Amino acid sequence: MRALAGYILSGRPQAIAVTTAFGLLSLVVPPLAYIVSGVPVALVSLRAGPLAGLQVMLGSLVVLALALLLFGLPAALALGLLLGIWLPVAFCAYQLRRYESQSALVLAAAGVAAAYAGLLHLLAGDVTAWWRERLQPQLEQLLENQPELSTGQVLEGIMPYVNGMVAAGLVFSLTLAVLIARWLQAVLYNPGGFGAEFRALVLPRWLVTVTVAALAGAVLLEGAFAGWLRDLVFVTLTAFLFQGLALVHLLVKVRGWATHWLWFMYALLVLLPQFILFLASVGFADAWLRRGRSIGPEKDAGTDRDSNDDSRNE
Repeated sequence: MRALAGYILSGRPQAIAVTTAFGLLSLVVPPLAYIVSGVPVALVSLRAGPLAGLQVMLGSLVVLALALLLFGLPAALALGLLLGIWLPVAFCAYQLRRYESQSALVLAAAGVAAAYAGLLHLLAGDVTAWWRERLQPQLEQLLENQPELSTGQVLEGIMPYVNGMVAAGLVFSLTLAVLIARWLQAVLYNPGGFGAEFRALVLPRWLVTVTVAALAGAVLLEGAFAGWLRDLVFVTLTAFLFQGLALVHLLVKVRGWATHWLWFMYALLVLLPQFILFLASVGFADAWLRRGRSIGPEKDAGTDRDSNDDSRNE
């Protein structure tokens, strides 16, 4: 990974080549599209600035479009990657670079996801029906060997929440892509800086207020606005998930606990979906109590400001 990151940052042509290759790969593994295709863009944007990131995105757009045409695929897929992945990732990376705070990154990702959810409500009208139309054929195929489950019952149960879950996935994917890029940047230029920066992640208390207000509005109101408020709750809780993770990492660090507690936590996240909500609730409470990092002393390694300099180090 270190060698790959160094190659990406060795020049614009190299970054374009890797971003294009990863863009093609992301079309093969769509669930990992943000991680696969977004990390090179985020890394260049973090290290060399937004202008360099834009140059890489536009260069990759042209090369990827030509490659897709050679493979007999629509060139519009390249534009989809630009608008749906590269630009949002670059925006979130810019916020991290600008404020040198991973809290700013999580807030930026949450803002992008909230805007996405609201835009779909405006364009589609009935978002539940819009998702039902697209997911019902796949769901019927999944349930054809399980006659005890009614497709209609499953649809009615999950459809109102699909847009919120997609928005939550967007927060998670954007944040994770930029965090991986930040880690690679730290490996190259500021060893140890990433961990200290992540443990310092604390979201503002106003986000707690927004979450409570959105939850109340989703329960008390009706119509599309209530649906968007429900989606917003999914978005903010996903943001608090990262604060919960940061809190556990901080506890392990300052208390001197064995790192196997971190592996145990991540195993629970994978095996028990309910643990995701629990950890998000921990982050929510942590933000509300304004912990102020009073759990214990830790010298913040900070972010190497020189690591954000422009192309002089490339």
